[in-house]
Amino acid sequence: MYLPLTLTMEDETPDPTLSYYAMGQTAGGESGASRVLEDDNLSDRSVKLMCTLQGGNWQSGDTITWNIQYLYATRPMENGTEVAWEKEGNWSFTFKVPQAEQV
Repeated sequence: MYLPLTLTMEDETPDPTLSYYAMGQTAGGESGASRVLEDDNLSDRSVKLMCTLQGGNWQSGDTITWNIQYLYATRPMENGTEVAWEKEGNWSFTFKVPQAEQV
């Protein structure tokens, strides 16, 4: 399942050269990868992410609470990546799984 998430920073401006991630858990699943979406206004101190929740058997209409414990950002290095920014805490989001659309 894909979830949009906007990460708003309190005291700093996001670095456009970093890749930001959110990690957490839900009942029956856990978050996987996050992908940074294009953001035309970094001065608003926010980063737009598209996150994935994996491992759940969720159906349309189910209510899910996603508990995020760790936010971090990486930068590419010659031999992989390094964590350049991190923040631990507890943030919870509750939402209802929408009805699937036919394409």
